[in-house]
Amino acid sequence: MSNTKVHLLYFILFLILVSNIWLIKIRWENSILANDIENTRYEILKLKEINLNLTTEKNFLTSLAKTEKFSIQDLNMQNAETRLKIK
Repeated sequence: MSNTKVHLLYFILFLILVSNIWLIKIRWENSILANDIENTRYEILKLKEINLNLTTEKNFLTSLAKTEKFSIQDLNMQNAETRLKIK
């Protein structure tokens, strides 16, 4: 083989090697991004669950029945009688 053919063969092998390394790098980055997407979905589900728990707790703490019970027991208040005046 001539010297130019050997150099051409080495050049082609070098291009194949570089392209394979580049392909491995792209596949690795793709797997990292896919894992990040799954982690983000999991975090969103956890945040929705926390939001539901906090909303439920807020509704429980601000309910009128809870406020009335607290005012009667702890503050010794009494229910006011409502008087409607109809003319």
